Amino acid sequence: MEAGDADAAVQLALHYQGTPLAYVFWSKAASLNSPDAHFYLGYCFHRGAEGFPTDITKALECFNKALSQEHAPSLHYVAAMYRTGDGVEQDLKKMQLYLERACQQNHPESLYTLADIHFNGSDGFDVNYPLALRYYQLAGQFGYSDALVCEGVMHYHGLGTPVDYDKAFFAYQTAAKKGNAAACRNLSALYTEGRGCDVMPEHARYFADLAK
Repeated sequence: MEAGDADAAVQLALHYQGTPLAYVFWSKAASLNSPDAHFYLGYCFHRGAEGFPTDITKALECFNKALSQEHAPSLHYVAAMYRTGDGVEQDLKKMQLYLERACQQNHPESLYTLADIHFNGSDGFDVNYPLALRYYQLAGQFGYSDALVCEGVMHYHGLGTPVDYDKAFFAYQTAAKKGNAAACRNLSALYTEGRGCDVMPEHARYFADLAK
């Protein structure tokens, strides 16, 4: 079978989501070794979703098939399972392993999660602001707006990097264009303070309104 057949089955499964036909096409895609299908079925078995029974053993079997293909959403999801002990024994070393593999695929949410871990010094890691900033920046480059806000905060306060209001402004502005409310609030503050930009009360009010 061609990879295109699996992709077509996934698209049909999504089209029929919420109907009995969805399971038929997800199963077909899984039989064609689609990592998206393995992930979806694993999620359903893990959560007992879409009428599936909760079955951790089957969930892990499905996830492992996706993990063997370095499927980034599966790597991130399984990392979260081991982080909190959700259906498995908590194991922060396995969490780190899967999270870093997902980051190697430039998975934005994984990059953001690892940034947060380094920023807060959680999950067995020490606080490391420069490394946190690096991962926030990478997540931001792949469109994760919350990461851009965190990057802006670090530039604004000089955490792991010199204070740079221009860089803070740019990060907030980029996130605001994606509709991030926190970024809009922070942009409003910068326009009020005149940091990284001129003092512009009208712009400050505009972004404050957008943040509501």
